[in-house]
Amino acid sequence: MKVLVVDDSSLYRRILARGLAKFPAVASVETARDGRSCLAKVDVFRPDLITLDVEMPGLSGIEVLERLRQQGNPAQVVLVTALSRTQIERAVGATDLGVFGFIAKPGADTPEQNEAILHAELIQVISALQFKLEVGRVLYDVSAPSVVSAAAAPVPVRLVAIGVSTGGPLALTSIVPKLPADLRFPIVIVQHMPELFTTVLAETLAAKSVVRVTEAVEGAVLEPGRVYLAPGGCQTEVRKAPGGRVFFRVTDEPAVNFCKPSVDIFFKSATEAYGDAVVAVLMTGMGSDGVEGMRLLKNSGARTWVQDEASCTVFGMPMQALRAGVVDAIVPLDRIPETIARLKG
Repeated sequence: MKVLVVDDSSLYRRILARGLAKFPAVASVETARDGRSCLAKVDVFRPDLITLDVEMPGLSGIEVLERLRQQGNPAQVVLVTALSRTQIERAVGATDLGVFGFIAKPGADTPEQNEAILHAELIQVISALQFKLEVGRVLYDVSAPSVVSAAAAPVPVRLVAIGVSTGGPLALTSIVPKLPADLRFPIVIVQHMPELFTTVLAETLAAKSVVRVTEAVEGAVLEPGRVYLAPGGCQTEVRKAPGGRVFFRVTDEPAVNFCKPSVDIFFKSATEAYGDAVVAVLMTGMGSDGVEGMRLLKNSGARTWVQDEASCTVFGMPMQALRAGVVDAIVPLDRIPETIARLKG
């Protein structure tokens, strides 16, 4: 693949270009120092991926992204932001423009630490895009019931648990704002994103929704009719109190499947807290995080769904769940909100 790095900082252009050049999947890397240089290079270089700094003199990264989409340019775009709430808000707000992912410029103590952190983030981006470009449509052997029969099953639902990664922010804007305010169960979303990004995403979804959307907080009791996002940079679980109430545990435990938050961690805790009264959904994303947790849920009698391939940005996590034989139903993205709304609490 070909990658164009766009950043007004010469330091970050060097760091990102050097990191990208280490990946065998990356055939060539070009750089641009600002938005106008980017637009001039795009038609000639024809990159598969553009890493686009959000704040630049002249044209901002968001303005460049808007122009690329107006021109019908097919390149995938990863927005690179400082750890600034203003920049993160602008980046998350551009989700509707088809952002492939987000990278936060780290604030570690040394240049070497910063470069290592960026390299770890680039691994996730390049792996996901390589999968998307090379795998294409995949074959899987699974016998799944229709979404209608899955939703009509008589088991009461006390929790809907959603795991999602690459392409998740855009997919979630197609789900959460369409949910009714009178849901009789909580929904918890584990979205692979850095800290602060999940805070902004929760606020963005809340502003568009009638259902209440917040980040999960340590010790908070889960309430019906609420949507919670697991905070980035932490592991989120649920625990059952002696009186039967279920509350959040938010910890600094290590990454699992290179993910923090991890879907597997949350799904496993949901099995212990709720048993068969869970609907678990794996959506667009790279890798297999959530598959083992989904296996535990299915074995406990919970219902398990995945997003369909056609509507996924990256059909990785759902595909792995299908291959593992732990899926009850395949649900198109546009049917997920109505199907959740029909569940019996």
